[in-house]
Amino acid sequence: VAPYLGSYYYVFNVTAKPFDDVRVRKAFALAVRRRALIANVVRSRKQPAYAWVPPGLVDPATGVDFRTAGGTVLQPEDAAAAKALLQQAGYDDGSKLPDIRILFNTSEMHKAIAEALQAMWHDELGVTVGLVNQEAKVFMASRSSGDFQIARASWVADYADPMTFLSVFADAENDAQYHNERYTELIHAAQQTNDAVLRMKLMHEAENILFDDCVIIPIYYTTQPFVAQPYVKGYRWSSLGLVDFKRAYIEK
Repeated sequence: VAPYLGSYYYVFNVTAKPFDDVRVRKAFALAVRRRALIANVVRSRKQPAYAWVPPGLVDPATGVDFRTAGGTVLQPEDAAAAKALLQQAGYDDGSKLPDIRILFNTSEMHKAIAEALQAMWHDELGVTVGLVNQEAKVFMASRSSGDFQIARASWVADYADPMTFLSVFADAENDAQYHNERYTELIHAAQQTNDAVLRMKLMHEAENILFDDCVIIPIYYTTQPFVAQPYVKGYRWSSLGLVDFKRAYIEK
């Protein structure tokens, strides 16, 4: 299993009820048991994600991994805190919530993860959540247009820098329908500065805002499972998911 710079997550439409209330979003995030989900459903040595930017991106100014420096951004699962947040939002009984549907695209794994989350939210919050499965093109169109409440998503790095993740939600047309002026200012400032130390500081601050607003529920950091004969040597997987055979050879 090779490293792969990517995150599997669920994204909220922050304008759609009941997820237009940050307390509801945080309640759902706190009720996700990642380790159990990975151990029993996902497997493939995935790492549970408690932040947006995955490990594997080193700060050139300090030599420290961006994720190590930023630490855990999302509060770990806490069913009691999740229930309290729902109550604060006015939902003393889960049945008072409007109908909620998880949107995912056709895949047995996406379906299995959605079903696991459906069960967790029922067990921890007493909430009944439905599932909506769409083929890839329809699914992407639904997400782009904001025609969903909560949807499965994933992002794999286009280049080896935290900005490839953080800029996603600074885009005016992001799937979450999320617009935070301070977040966008920080991202633009980080994109425009040549000061490496300041740039990393700005990106860490932006990531914290993303979780203060609970725009996403990170599930796990991706990996690249592969099969290789033991006599194939010298190949290398890059963190961008590409295999390099430049120095590869067959051991006789």
